[in-house]
Amino acid sequence: MLFFFFSKSILAKEPNIFAEWPNPPKVSICDEHINKEMVLKSVKYWEEKGHHIQKVYIRKNCVYEEGSIYIRLSQEDVDDFQWANTYSKWNINTRIYERATINFSEDALNMQDVYTHELGHAFGYIHTKDKNHIMHGPQGPFDHLSYRSTRTY
Repeated sequence: MLFFFFSKSILAKEPNIFAEWPNPPKVSICDEHINKEMVLKSVKYWEEKGHHIQKVYIRKNCVYEEGSIYIRLSQEDVDDFQWANTYSKWNINTRIYERATINFSEDALNMQDVYTHELGHAFGYIHTKDKNHIMHGPQGPFDHLSYRSTRTY
């Protein structure tokens, strides 16, 4: 139900986009514990906002390649105070994404808003101050780095 609340109250003002994909990315579910239906709902949410993906894949073994967003369970890559995080690789000069990985903790596997929020980071969105927006989160000068971006030159 919380997801419905966010989707109804969104868009007073969109948060900034920090980087963009040159072409629609592929989304790969890389772990059997990831909730496919929640991924599909999140993809639909962002598609309704104008973002596009090539396709959602379910893979047993993900091979990292450019142009892809990977979603996986990875307790060791998520800090104790986080439900999930998004690690992205992008070019600092062009602000173009190469790939992104969304890491989930076990605690967040059935939280629709976490899937949607993290996919927002994978689409380049940073946190907003608007408490009713799906991208609400911590504010600060390094917010765009709070989800473990890795810049390439």
